[in-house]
Amino acid sequence: MKKTIRLTLTCLGLAACLYGLSRLAPVFLTPRVIEIDDFPEYWSAGRLNLQGKNPYAADLMEALQRPIGRTPTVMMWNPPVALALAMPFSVLPYQISRIAWLLAQTAAVMVSATWLWDLYGGQRQARWLAWAAAFLFAGTLAGL
Repeated sequence: MKKTIRLTLTCLGLAACLYGLSRLAPVFLTPRVIEIDDFPEYWSAGRLNLQGKNPYAADLMEALQRPIGRTPTVMMWNPPVALALAMPFSVLPYQISRIAWLLAQTAAVMVSATWLWDLYGGQRQARWLAWAAAFLFAGTLAGL
C-alpha cells in the first residue's frame, strides 16, 4: 500500500515538473529573457572550435553572438580544456542547447546532493531532503 502511494506521488510530481517545463519552454527559448547568463560565450566558442576556427577571435565570436541577441560580445577567457565541456552543447542550435545546458546543470546538482547525502549517511527514502536543500540554496539558483 505504501509503495503504491509513493509511486503515485512520484508520478504526479514528475508530471507536474514536466508540465511546468513545457509551460516555461517558450520563455527559455527567447534569447533576451535572461540576459545575464554566460552561456552564449561557451556556446559560440564551442561552435567555432567545432568548425575548426579560432574560439578566441572576437570578430568570429561577435558573428555568432549577434544573431542570438547577445550584445556586446562576451569572450570566453577560459583555457582551451574548457572547450571539451562546451563543444557537445555547441552541436545543437542555441535555444535548444541552452535548455540542454540547464538540464545538465540541474542533473549535476541532483547527483552531487545525492552523493553528499549518501556520504554523510542519510536515509535513502529521505533523499528528497538533500535535493530540496540544494535547490533552495540561493547560490544554486543563481548559478542555474
